[in-house]
Order: sequence, then C-alpha cells, then structure tokens
Amino acid sequence: MQRAMRCEVTIKRRPPATSNGVQGVPEVHISSLKTTPVDPFASDRMLEIREAYKIEFPYNVYACYCEATNDIRSGDILVYNGIEYVVCGVAAWDDGDETLYELVLKDTVTT
Repeated sequence: MQRAMRCEVTIKRRPPATSNGVQGVPEVHISSLKTTPVDPFASDRMLEIREAYKIEFPYNVYACYCEATNDIRSGDILVYNGIEYVVCGVAAWDDGDETLYELVLKDTVTT
C-alpha cells in the first residue's frame, strides 16, 4: 500500500481554551503528511467503526492510511483537497507486509 501514499494532507489542532474560556481557531499541527486518498469507509466494517468511535448520523465515515501517526489524535482536523474531516481515531492496521495506521474520520456537518 506504500505506493498509494501519494496524497499530502494537513493536520490542524485546536489550541487549549484560554483562561476566559474562549476556544482558539485550529492551527496547523502537521503539514505535508503522506496518506492514501480519503475514501468512504468500507461498508463491511461500518457498524463496528460507528460503535467503536461513537459516530452517529448524520455524519459520514471516511478513512485513510499513513505510515506514521506523527502525534495525530482524536479531535484533530485533517484537511484533504480543501475539505476538513474530524479525526475520530487512529489505530495500527496490519496490511500483511507492513504496519500502517488507519485514520478514521468523519465529515464536518454544518447546519
């Protein structure tokens, strides 16, 4: 799968709230992280993933894979092709020959 790591994404992280409780805007935490393309999550694991990461409707679930986690954590924002996705979880994923990291994402729904 290493040859599929042709996309570059940016990871943003929200800074901690200030003393007056105001949340700052997300700032770039990692730039140019190599990943596979962000795709809709495989349907055969969809229910398992929704339950494990507590992702409820109307959010859509996506995934991509990378070689290293680089301190990516739940709540970070992954930017791919100008679209922001919320990172719901990061877990090791065994692809046989190599161990990769699966990033489970949900889209940001605005009303």
